[in-house]
Amino acid sequence: TKSLGVSSDIVSKEMYNFTDQGNESLVLRPEGTAAVARALVTNSLEQKNSKFFYYGPMFRRERPQSGRLRQFHQLGVEYVGKLNHLNDLEILVLAEKFLSDIGIRDELILEINTLGNEQSRIDYNNALRAYLRENISKLSDNSKDRLKINPLRILDSKEAKDQEVISKSPNINDYLDSESKQFFELLLSGLDTLKINYKLNRFLVRGLDYYNHTAFEYKMTEKKSQNAVLAGGRYDGLVKSFGGDNLSGVGWAAGIERI
Repeated sequence: TKSLGVSSDIVSKEMYNFTDQGNESLVLRPEGTAAVARALVTNSLEQKNSKFFYYGPMFRRERPQSGRLRQFHQLGVEYVGKLNHLNDLEILVLAEKFLSDIGIRDELILEINTLGNEQSRIDYNNALRAYLRENISKLSDNSKDRLKINPLRILDSKEAKDQEVISKSPNINDYLDSESKQFFELLLSGLDTLKINYKLNRFLVRGLDYYNHTAFEYKMTEKKSQNAVLAGGRYDGLVKSFGGDNLSGVGWAAGIERI
């Protein structure tokens, strides 16, 4: 709950949590990134390793989406260390190679966005909240609830009545400071140099509260509401939130059943 954010769908609607016979509160893991960050701190691995991968079952108590079950499987990679756009580039190259090797890269579109650093995100959040409050009567009930906690999540809404409001919302690029702009420009320049095709999507925010800077998704070209097969981004500060060092991190996870 602490790492994913109370406003995320995972925490608010999807986590399996229960109390066992010993009165301990237990949760079936809904995703892998927070678990890797916690393992780093618990096992004092912060200075020893920087690259990790995991594979295994995850659990979400949701109405199963296209290509997903309540117990589903994810393959994920994480690159933890100092803040460097080359780390983001490296994990995107790895995603490209993985998707190409299994023969589906040509059927996918890479969409990418930046959420900026912490201050840029705060500035944008304030502007977005003000705009959405002016248009609150046009929002769905779900988005009205999200507005109180995390307005960024409304940009992720698939509901038709939200779409028109979202389309005219403030652009995050207008709220990026120089550090955030430079970081994203360097990453895009690297993708261009490597001839990796991508599409900018300013509405791509990802569902978890720990993301900053880079956010991306590989989506199927067919029009489905649930069409991402591999997605991820940057999560600086997540390790620190568990009491560890102030490390940066970037990674992705792929849904095996959906693939």
